[in-house]
Amino acid sequence: MRAGSAKGGSGVGVAALVPLVLGWVLAAGQAARGEPIRLSTGEVLDVRVVRVTESAIVAEHPLLGTLTIPRDHAEVMAGPSGGVEASPGGAAREPEAPAVPPPPPEVQWKRSISMGLAGTEGNTESASGRVGLDAKRATASMDTMFAGGYLYATSDGDRTKNRVEAGIRNDWKFGESRWGLFAQGKVEYDEFQDWDLRVSGAVGPSYRFIRTEATSLRGRAGLGLSREFGGESNSVTPEAIFGLDLEHKFSERTVLAAGVEWLPSLSEFPQFRAGGHVGVKTVLDAAAGMSLHAGVADRYDSSPGAGVGRNDFEYFVTLGWDF
Repeated sequence: MRAGSAKGGSGVGVAALVPLVLGWVLAAGQAARGEPIRLSTGEVLDVRVVRVTESAIVAEHPLLGTLTIPRDHAEVMAGPSGGVEASPGGAAREPEAPAVPPPPPEVQWKRSISMGLAGTEGNTESASGRVGLDAKRATASMDTMFAGGYLYATSDGDRTKNRVEAGIRNDWKFGESRWGLFAQGKVEYDEFQDWDLRVSGAVGPSYRFIRTEATSLRGRAGLGLSREFGGESNSVTPEAIFGLDLEHKFSERTVLAAGVEWLPSLSEFPQFRAGGHVGVKTVLDAAAGMSLHAGVADRYDSSPGAGVGRNDFEYFVTLGWDF
């Protein structure tokens, strides 16, 4: 009887210790201030989660050491430190970082420089050279184009060409509308004109007749001013301007660019100035940025001055480099 009583008393003592030990373990885990894990039995342990796999949760407990708990017996809760979160069904995942808006696209200028030389020797001696610099950019709100060039030529030792010009035009867009607004300016120096220097500028509306991936046709009309220096007339001349610009891509390597411009004088009608150009650019080596430029340009003045022709034609074939 005594043996049976002693055995029965020992079983009651162990059973009484189980909740005390479990409560002590849970209290120690709470004091560690780790990441809470909820067991399938409802208890919550604060541990440091080491890793979460498809089959188990591995964690470090300050008293129990390393614990490996089956995934279907526990789930990781959102800890006070904002660590690993519990996903639906007990799957743990890292907290998602707040969405950061992408930076605005960087505006890229497309620049190209071209150079060409030609000459003859024998019964006649001639030499000519041409340097051109072009740059353009396109954004959602505007298009900007710059073109500059220098032309020099001699014949039998005498200079026959000496011309420098630089012009810039900006076209503002109105969303998806075909209408826009342009402003342009140009500076010209020509040793063989009635004037030495001419400065001009204009502003007005523009309209895009064609706008596809391959073809762009834009017209413009406005009002402007010009002034010549070093000639017979050094006064400011008001002008109207009408222009048309075409660009067409035959392929990824070959592009055609053409334009015409008519500038009637508003103070000395019917005098006018006009200009036009047609050119083709063909990429020779895309990796090196090398291309071939060929074209023709004409400048016309209805009243050029004494001893100066009305037309001034220019033909050119040059090599270009994009940079």
